[in-house]
Amino acid sequence: MYRRHFLAVVAVLVATLLAGGCTAAPAPVAEGAPVTSTSSPPASTPAPSPLITAAPRPVDKELGLLANGLYRAGKVPAVRCGTPKSAMSSKAAMVRFARIVLDCLNRAWRPVVERSSNLFTAPAGLVDYSTGQASPCGPAHEGVYGFYCGTNTIIYVRLSTYLTDDADSPYAEAAVIHLLAHEYGHHVQNLVGISTFYAERYWRAEGAARLQENRRHELQGECLAAAFLGANKKSLRLTGARYAMIQQSFGGGDDPGDRTHGSSASSRAWTAGAYRTGSPSACNTFVAPAAKVS
Repeated sequence: MYRRHFLAVVAVLVATLLAGGCTAAPAPVAEGAPVTSTSSPPASTPAPSPLITAAPRPVDKELGLLANGLYRAGKVPAVRCGTPKSAMSSKAAMVRFARIVLDCLNRAWRPVVERSSNLFTAPAGLVDYSTGQASPCGPAHEGVYGFYCGTNTIIYVRLSTYLTDDADSPYAEAAVIHLLAHEYGHHVQNLVGISTFYAERYWRAEGAARLQENRRHELQGECLAAAFLGANKKSLRLTGARYAMIQQSFGGGDDPGDRTHGSSASSRAWTAGAYRTGSPSACNTFVAPAAKVS
């Protein structure tokens, strides 16, 4: 899930790189979406909502989590994305842009999921939601910019956040690309069974241990996003201002007092390897020592 923290850092980045140029839309950083798959800002111990799973499944649930076939499925392929070089000044333009990115995600992740010996199905839809709009995973609260609902496998985004009159809007575009890549990472976790096995382990844990499990799932979602973005950086034109925005987003982390999504250092560490290799093999957060998922 995306929420509202880190906007000040983005504003500084815009001012620094454009030096008095155009105004960019707010671009909240991804902090991983709590596996709750709800749109509410995470509580101290968020609860995952029911997730749809896809067969076949490993018999051993721990192996299905710790040694999932996703980690051996190879690199995310580069696909032709062809995102338009147009202003993002209307809701219709933003929706068109988002649907093109979603199509890229479908084509890139399909062979990886299938090589992991799992059935690939695309998300059931992409919904541009407004604050308070209901979903099977709960309402979309203020300050939440996107979430994946495993119950109906729909990605919900609040695209109005990114509207801009900028004739060249790399920040808004990069923020939408990152948001969708992150939420799609949760869809991949759902398809290969990781989210289901994680949820069972989450409920067995308590207190700090439960929060750590949540961070493992969220950091992995962000890591999977980085694998896709790294593999497709050329097609998505992740250079210059777009690249800077993506890297700033990877450097997000928990808001003060929130231990559900991982620190900035943890987020940077997991995304760096995945972006460089383009492979989900760099994303096995569930076998990492606690210090790596802080």
